[in-house]
Amino acid sequence: MHKDVCLRPEGRTVISVRGFTLIELLITLSVVSILLFVAMPNMSQWVSDSRIAETRHRVRAVLSLARSESVRRGVRVTLCATVDRRRCVSGSRRGKSIWSQALLFRDYNDDRLYFESDKDELIRILDLTAGGQVLWNRGDSTVYEGDGSLLGGANGSFYIFDEAEMRAGVKLVLQMTGRVREADFSNQDIAYVDQYLGH
Repeated sequence: MHKDVCLRPEGRTVISVRGFTLIELLITLSVVSILLFVAMPNMSQWVSDSRIAETRHRVRAVLSLARSESVRRGVRVTLCATVDRRRCVSGSRRGKSIWSQALLFRDYNDDRLYFESDKDELIRILDLTAGGQVLWNRGDSTVYEGDGSLLGGANGSFYIFDEAEMRAGVKLVLQMTGRVREADFSNQDIAYVDQYLGH
């Protein structure tokens, strides 16, 4: 039995404070390190998933905006990739290209190649990525008709992925009606993106 031998003035209590022993500290550190070792792979997967989800959300919002603007205005509008926020990369409908930003504009001269500030009407400049990458398989542009459908040959697929975790990727298929269908990456999609990236 332990007796408090400290003398204390009447009516006052002494609070005894006890610290960790070395063994308790070592056990706690061991448990924490094991938990971190188990949780780290899941954490990187979670970060990758959140990047892809946010990028997917942005791309869907951009496509929805482009379609609604074409219907609201009743005219053809163009969505194209840009790197300088002032002009389209090329306007090509062939090949694959990475999109990080896009211009949405009414193309008065219907050349589809470039946004010309003195001739065309800029509707919006849009950021597409939130850590994920966006690959469009039909060049640098797509065009919506005044009824919300796509101009012939302007349909294709947006591949949204994180290079660190390709299997978590999402494919957004832009149909001729202007609507978007979504699918998870298949092995074929992974191979398609890998081929473009040169892996």
